Amino acid sequence: DGTVERLAQMKEVTERLVGFATSSGRLRERFDQRLGEYAEFWASLERLCRKYTMDHHAASARMQEFVREVADAADLIDTAESARLGVLAARRQRQRHRPDDAVES
Repeated sequence: DGTVERLAQMKEVTERLVGFATSSGRLRERFDQRLGEYAEFWASLERLCRKYTMDHHAASARMQEFVREVADAADLIDTAESARLGVLAARRQRQRHRPDDAVES
């Protein structure tokens, strides 16, 4: 697999780099400094990603709540409109079946 080969190559290069970097005190000091910066970069990126994830979850929850509220409001409006139309239909039905006052006389 290409990934395994690539990782093996990276391991070899890293081992050579560490071996070279530790060959003198100044190189070792510089290597440790850069390694610390590298580690801090990744730690900072991890914190940023965790914060983004938490913020995303919070925003997603607010959005889902808003969608639920809108859906509930739409259901309420639909129910009210349906009830209104039902009342109108019942009135029309009663008017059709009610005997005319003029016919009774």
